[in-house]
Amino acid sequence: MGVLTDKERETVAVAAAIGAGCQPCTQHHVREALRAGLSPQDVERAIDDGWTVRAEGSIAVATVGWR
Repeated sequence: MGVLTDKERETVAVAAAIGAGCQPCTQHHVREALRAGLSPQDVERAIDDGWTVRAEGSIAVATVGWR
């Protein structure tokens, strides 16, 4: 089993924090991602991915309620 690098771990953490809607988590993990060597563009992509998961998850949950 492989181990994630710091960059990989923080990429996932940024996206997860956005997906969870946790502002303190997002702030922390964006700082850590930049410290781990991610570029601002890499962080932006992780944010975009997290936002997509959050938005699509909200739609999926709402759809269940509409049925």
